[in-house]
Amino acid sequence: MNDVSLHDPLTNTRQITLDIDTPGSASTIDRLDDITNSIPIQSGHRNRWVRDVLHLIRRTHLYLGIFLLPWAVLYGVTGFLFNHPLVFSDLKATSFTQSDWSGTDLAQPLSAVEIARDVVEALKKRLPDAANYKLVDPEQAAFVQDIASASVKSEGLQTTLFFDILGRGGSIHFSPTKEKSLSEKPPFVVGDSNSAGSTSTKKNAGGSDAGPQDVEKLILENPLQERYKQAIPILLTKLGYATGEVKVGFIPDLSFHIEADGKKWVARYKALQGSVTGRPVENDPPGDPLTFRRFLIRLHRTHTYPFKIDSRWFWAVFVDLMSGVMLFWGVSGLLMWWQIKKTRSLGILLMIASIMIAGILAVGMWQVLSFG
Repeated sequence: MNDVSLHDPLTNTRQITLDIDTPGSASTIDRLDDITNSIPIQSGHRNRWVRDVLHLIRRTHLYLGIFLLPWAVLYGVTGFLFNHPLVFSDLKATSFTQSDWSGTDLAQPLSAVEIARDVVEALKKRLPDAANYKLVDPEQAAFVQDIASASVKSEGLQTTLFFDILGRGGSIHFSPTKEKSLSEKPPFVVGDSNSAGSTSTKKNAGGSDAGPQDVEKLILENPLQERYKQAIPILLTKLGYATGEVKVGFIPDLSFHIEADGKKWVARYKALQGSVTGRPVENDPPGDPLTFRRFLIRLHRTHTYPFKIDSRWFWAVFVDLMSGVMLFWGVSGLLMWWQIKKTRSLGILLMIASIMIAGILAVGMWQVLSFG
């Protein structure tokens, strides 16, 4: 049994002694809350209203935490996976250190300044009027990114290396290579540069081939990009905005089934490229399977509202709700902390330290992310 002294933070007039069976027991908070709510209010209606509002904030803070616990766990786990790509990896992976480069040209970390000097010297040798070229502000020489990558293909295996360019180690990922499909190519292929007969040649004045030219395209009578080019100026004019030259940057591929030469295929039409490719239906869907790790990562990355109401639309609703609740948790947590007078001094010091550290990190990350 433990005795706990409690006074009403609103009236500051009454002391209460409460026997608590076990510290941290599930009923402790509820008992304290019930006694706090039962304290007579001596300062009138205003203090009662404040007490009721704080009680509502506490309860809302609690129940939102319970309701959105799956999303909190999801963002915590997937954020950890983003930060640690080797954890729970779907493929075999390992790491290495700078010492493993011993015996190679990379045994010593690369120097951005030395490489910059080499570039300037190479320019001076290549360009006749570059004798006056020189490296200035060498301390400003730096690699735009820290990570470089390379891959090695062997029989049945692809090895991908990610390494810190300044010599702080790296990681190696192993994945099985995919065997190229030996099935026949679709007879309707158009615009595939890897297909025979898909490129056209142009003869020069002597009658010989000048070489491959643009890959042929499948041109529809009314191409999608032309429809957009004609419709967009009309739309902008109706909305009262200025118009100009329209350039269509992206149109999603069209996937459909087609039967050709007695075989069923999944065809893919790229409107902008004017190409049509395909694969046998039995090979659908293509690509790597959706593993549990990839599923979690894609959930973390999924955002924005689609133009139709489906599972993704409702997921976006909960993303918005989670964003708002995280803000509410922060503000309501401050209000709940301020009610405990004994913790105010230390809390203020921690808050000041937090703001200072966050500010320093924000400035540093701004410089890192805005480099180049």
